[in-house]
Amino acid sequence: MAAGTTPPALGSRVAIGSAAVATGVALVLIGVALPWVTLQHGQESVNGVLGDGAYLATAAIGAGALWTAYLLGGRPGPLRALAAATGFLVVYWTVFEIERIVSVVTDAPLAGTMGAPLMGPGPLVAAVGGIVLLGSTLTVPSLVRGLRRAEWVRVLLAAALLATGAVHLQQAPGHLAVSTVLGLGFLAAAVTQLGLGAAVLVRGHRWLYAAIVADCAIFFLLYVYAVVHGLPFPSHGDAGIQIGAGEPVTLSGVLSKLGEVVAIAIALPLAVRR
Repeated sequence: MAAGTTPPALGSRVAIGSAAVATGVALVLIGVALPWVTLQHGQESVNGVLGDGAYLATAAIGAGALWTAYLLGGRPGPLRALAAATGFLVVYWTVFEIERIVSVVTDAPLAGTMGAPLMGPGPLVAAVGGIVLLGSTLTVPSLVRGLRRAEWVRVLLAAALLATGAVHLQQAPGHLAVSTVLGLGFLAAAVTQLGLGAAVLVRGHRWLYAAIVADCAIFFLLYVYAVVHGLPFPSHGDAGIQIGAGEPVTLSGVLSKLGEVVAIAIALPLAVRR
């Protein structure tokens, strides 16, 4: 066999494992979109995005991007380990959510007034997706032991973007219920930051870094303006510290802005470097 060629058996193993990773990611995303709890005797349902499902969806997107980078980058061990750790996190988190939902459904004193709440299929599907994701990442062996410094920088940049995008995704439904324009703004921040975080994991480019700086700077400045002066839309009513005449400062808001600051600090030197 010529040097540098992949044995057929190993090639099939890579293809099957990668297909299973994609299946696990898809199952987690489907599970987040499905009902997690049904209320009022099945007439009302709550999906995962309204709770911690937004963070599970972000973890699944990150795992898919990590695996893509793993395949395109020569299969380095650290990226495989990170993808497997993300799958384990999804499994642990969904099991915790299932236990919490079951305890609320069976023991909550307000269960009668809530209309016999029942657990929906969402968390179970997400848990199966996490198990498939975790198991499939362990089936494809790595070829490279470490990552270069530039690749670790991109991993850190992606983590900051995915973290702040997850916060915006979790907050978007609540803002949409109050103001369509304000909710769409949070949804736009979530989509762009999750997309940029996944993209920078796969490939780094000056224009991509510039887009990250512009995106995070825009939403950071909009948040500061909303806190100090307020926006011409109703407040979402979150409890927080009131600084100016606008939106209260909440812990989740501070964490999302911290992620944007970290992303700008990492991406700006990469964008201007020749």
